[in-house]
Amino acid sequence: MNSSMMTSVQGVGLHWVERGRGRPLVLLHGLGDAHLTWKELAPAFADRRVLMLDLPGHGLSDRPDAPYCLEWYSTIVGGWLDQLGLEELDLVGHSFGGGVAQQLLLSHAERVGRVALLAPGGHGDEVVLGLRLLQLPGVDRLIQPLIGLGTRVSFASSLGGRVAPADLRTLGWMNSAPGTARALVRSARAVVGWGGQTVNVGEQSRRIGNLPSMPPTLICWGDRDPVLPVRQAHTAAATLRNAQLEILSGCGHFPHIERTRKVACLLAHHLDRSYARRVIVAVPAAAKEPQRWWQRVWGALRGAAARLVRSPSIERSSPQSCTPNDGSAQRARG
Repeated sequence: MNSSMMTSVQGVGLHWVERGRGRPLVLLHGLGDAHLTWKELAPAFADRRVLMLDLPGHGLSDRPDAPYCLEWYSTIVGGWLDQLGLEELDLVGHSFGGGVAQQLLLSHAERVGRVALLAPGGHGDEVVLGLRLLQLPGVDRLIQPLIGLGTRVSFASSLGGRVAPADLRTLGWMNSAPGTARALVRSARAVVGWGGQTVNVGEQSRRIGNLPSMPPTLICWGDRDPVLPVRQAHTAAATLRNAQLEILSGCGHFPHIERTRKVACLLAHHLDRSYARRVIVAVPAAAKEPQRWWQRVWGALRGAAARLVRSPSIERSSPQSCTPNDGSAQRARG
């Protein structure tokens, strides 16, 4: 049975849904999504206490006037873990939620036993054009009146009939709340620029790699992912220590929805498995997806454009530069 719960962390109201008892399993959704994304997967873990959090700015959680960078998300989610007294847990993150999960490893790694990352961000420049367009000035005010309908259309087109119409309506209604577009745009700008992704986990690998114990990590990626190309999966597997890589054939950006049974089996095996030694998944060069000539040309042009238009304040998320674009850091509820 699911329980809907609320609390406040640093003045930010957080909503989550949890079910079951046992070792905690925390699930973090992607950008523009909510706890509903785990609806079909969560019941597979009947022996667990499964906690499906609505990240700040999403779902039924608050939408404060805040920076929405990874460090800020990590601080709020970490405070939530503290409030609940979760000293030992396992962690699953999808897409942007995978980026938050990786950031949590820098601050709360001692509590995380195992990690699973489903098409996580931070492992290459390439990203869908729609996220780069969120760099346009004033785009948050432009899309706010349309974001509810846009959510329904986007998820319906990418997932077909795999999401119930009632859930699409609910997600659209949640995203139509005031402040959603601001949260979406600031979250995207914290990790994406005109040239693509600006936060690179590989460049943070020295901090992650120097942890006393890197949690065993499962990486799942669809080979037809239109948001983050599957070639980034191989980069992620080579970057993260103690990693196991699974490529899902014919799958897009939502493995937990498109291949629910397969992902549930992989997670069940991974979460119950003991890793006695460090494992690094090395992918032969021949196995990597080759780039076509036009992709190489486009990459070069995009990189040149990025160097011209990318400002230092958005190139890398850092505690010093982690402020809203309008200069306001007030965390009032919105």
